[in-house]
Amino acid sequence: MLSPAQAALLSWSIPPAATFALVLTALIYLRGWMLMCRARVPFVPAWRAGCFLLGIFALWFALASPLDTFSGFLLTAHMLQHMVLILGTGASTPMKVQSVTVWQASAAANMHN
Repeated sequence: MLSPAQAALLSWSIPPAATFALVLTALIYLRGWMLMCRARVPFVPAWRAGCFLLGIFALWFALASPLDTFSGFLLTAHMLQHMVLILGTGASTPMKVQSVTVWQASAAANMHN
């Protein structure tokens, strides 16, 4: 019989569609961020990309962690998943808002060309 810790580690259910969408979003963002860095656009610090990636990771963690697996069996796990989504999304929203400047910088760079 597995211990609860072993069961939790073995019960990660990685959703392919959500994982693909989040990885694609991160890659598109990073490509734009790197292009902005190469163009020497000011106000494109690395922490903005880090904030965006942390926000994406918070969403992925709520969807792929054992909480998602156990949420069908335990109301506590289901409610904890809600809390992770609320707090994770609440924490990731400011991270993603901080990273919006890259897209604003891109639009501003295109206006000057």
